[in-house]
Amino acid sequence: MNIVKSWQLNILKIADHDYFCKIGDKSKRVFTNITSIPKELRSCLYINDEDLVECDISNSQPLLFNKFLLENYNFDEDLFNDKYDDIKLYIDLTEKGLLYDYLMNEWGLTNRKEFKKDFFASIFYCKINSNHHKIYSKKFNSLFPNVMALILKMKEGHYNNLSIQLQNLEADIIIKGVSTQLFNENINHYTIHDGIMCYKNDAEYISLLIKEKMSLYSLYPIIKIK
Repeated sequence: MNIVKSWQLNILKIADHDYFCKIGDKSKRVFTNITSIPKELRSCLYINDEDLVECDISNSQPLLFNKFLLENYNFDEDLFNDKYDDIKLYIDLTEKGLLYDYLMNEWGLTNRKEFKKDFFASIFYCKINSNHHKIYSKKFNSLFPNVMALILKMKEGHYNNLSIQLQNLEADIIIKGVSTQLFNENINHYTIHDGIMCYKNDAEYISLLIKEKMSLYSLYPIIKIK
């Protein structure tokens, strides 16, 4: 009931034109009325009787991590072309938007929503001590040992260092890169952290723009229009 009440509150704020916009102190993420409503309700949003669609980056946070993998591992040192096989597989899966599907298949899981929640709570965003005993973290380490090693390294000092760096990179791409250009071009849109909501007619262009801005960081995503 508390969840439903929060949904109702956010809906009423939009209906009453009670808008807000806040930038996270550390994450640089932009928080608005749109980011405060759940995915289940976004399909109900429209402007001037026109429905909106969402340009969504597949496997977004794991994909953003590729930038740090490429910066921290020297593939030229891999003389026999097998030292970093796990990193190559990880990058390939995230670029194809298939990381979650691969892990769910490997671990015999079927509930994607629950898996994604547990994935981040057990691997990317948990404390370092939890990485050493949570079952998903152990399983992930067995598949991607070099990837896990960098995850742990980036959490040194404080475990949220990793999430902050990923969210800062996300903000640089989506807010500074994509959204700034769309504003300059007078294209109506709304950011949802790692995605963009827009009119259907603008979706293809915005998807290409996201890919262009991400390629500047050697990131090559799959964009889904939903």
